[in-house]
Amino acid sequence: AQGPGTFTVTVQVTDNGTPSLSANQSFQITVNEVNVAPTLASISDQTVHAGATVTVQASAGDTDSPANALSFSLLTAPAGASINAGTGVFRWNSTAGDAGTVKTVTIQVSDNGTPIRTATTSFNITLVAPVRVDSISVSGTGVTLRWGGIDGRSYRVQFKARLDQPDWTDLAGDVT
Repeated sequence: AQGPGTFTVTVQVTDNGTPSLSANQSFQITVNEVNVAPTLASISDQTVHAGATVTVQASAGDTDSPANALSFSLLTAPAGASINAGTGVFRWNSTAGDAGTVKTVTIQVSDNGTPIRTATTSFNITLVAPVRVDSISVSGTGVTLRWGGIDGRSYRVQFKARLDQPDWTDLAGDVT
């Protein structure tokens, strides 16, 4: 088992004489914890439309026994980004002005052992132009919308029968 503790050891010696004689001696051994650095899973690079909110979950662990408490922090991040120190949830609200840029984020997790140990991981956020409808065409009763998107992402079209209505309605089926 791993971990700190104090353990009692008893040693017995016996001779081969007649009668056989023996003696016991007990002593304690104190084992101190050797703090091992926490682990921090890698995070995939992200591609988002400028103006979108980026939310990423950092995942860390500690193999010490007992496990140390972990705390997340940002070493590098875009202005306004934050990470929840206890849960590792990273959040950043990009702006339309971020289009065409790449932001690097470096997350660190620290334990509360002695000495304090850390692990880091970095990922990039690539910001592409905000979603913009490139063309609208009408044919009979059908309407075709065309826009540029990010490969592998799903998009949802919403509509209103009248612009003075308070709520938008989802058009059935996401577009990939």
